[in-house]
Amino acid sequence: MTPFILLVFGASILGTFGFGIAYVGARRRALRAEAALAARSEPTQTAELIRAIDAVAIEVERLGEGQRYLTRVVGEKGESARRASGT
Repeated sequence: MTPFILLVFGASILGTFGFGIAYVGARRRALRAEAALAARSEPTQTAELIRAIDAVAIEVERLGEGQRYLTRVVGEKGESARRASGT
């Protein structure tokens, strides 16, 4: 074989292996960066979820207070109506 053909053949093999090694390295770096980003975003999502649950709990408490108030008012009206009718 001529030296030129050996040079082209060797360069293509080295280029292929070099590209493969570069791809694997880039993929590893991308996976590490993705994992770091996911780990960083989990606490913020958890904090948002906690705030949302707290807001729902406050609204449920307000609804309960409203229901207790209405029950008391309706009960008082019923007692005053019974007293007025004399029974």
